[in-house]
Amino acid sequence: MKINIKGKEIELKYSFRSFILYENIQGKSFTPTTTTEVLVFLYCCILASDKELVFTFDEFLDYVDEHPTIIEEFSEFFVAQINKNQSLNPEEEKEYDLDGNEVESKKK
Repeated sequence: MKINIKGKEIELKYSFRSFILYENIQGKSFTPTTTTEVLVFLYCCILASDKELVFTFDEFLDYVDEHPTIIEEFSEFFVAQINKNQSLNPEEEKEYDLDGNEVESKKK
């Protein structure tokens, strides 16, 4: 997923760095149950994807307000990453929808 912030195109990364940043900011493991948790994780993904970007959380919230579709796009990206990681484990064939609910796998 690519986003444009401050005139710079950033390829979002779903990485351990994102999760570590999230845990450092929130003081807990990532459990996407609230809007705040999803927004903070998106912010962490942005920071993890471009270590040179200077982007405060307040600037991030302004960006989200100006680009409200980013949340839906990020949710789709996030679910795709989870499903991709699941496909790397042949014993585990679970897939998830945008709400995090397990759906029947299409791979059977």
